Amino acid sequence: MSLGVLLLCFLSLSFAQSDVLPMNDSITLGSQNGYPLKYQGEVVTMKKLGELFADNPAANLEFDAAKTNQTFGMIFAYSGGFMLGWTLGTAIGGGDPNWALAGAGAACIIIAIPLATAAKKRTLQAVELYNAGLSQVEASRLQLNIAGGKDGLGLVLRF
Repeated sequence: MSLGVLLLCFLSLSFAQSDVLPMNDSITLGSQNGYPLKYQGEVVTMKKLGELFADNPAANLEFDAAKTNQTFGMIFAYSGGFMLGWTLGTAIGGGDPNWALAGAGAACIIIAIPLATAAKKRTLQAVELYNAGLSQVEASRLQLNIAGGKDGLGLVLRF
């Protein structure tokens, strides 16, 4: 009998879990410096992130700054790549290359690097703010207890 009661005690402990579980609406970070970002198992786009952050003012503000950095970074990167590529293409084709244009293109690319880094950093910060703002829900828990009554010992299952 005492062995049975001991086993039932261990069984009741095996159902013990945390009272609060995080919602599955959090955005998870990938293994490559935080990317790719996933929401409910799927990789999210910038448009989807904007929709998710709409209800969280702090995350939305940070994400707007990230989008601004990304936009200016892309403008500098594409224009710099074009200028550098045009000059190199002219040089390879046997024409007279404008090396000042190539220098300006390289400068634009160099400017784009910290803007892209800032965009990534701010996006990850917005994700952290979003995940921190999620409410937590109580998980339903099964409780198996041993209780004594007028007929002797018994098991009580609460859910």
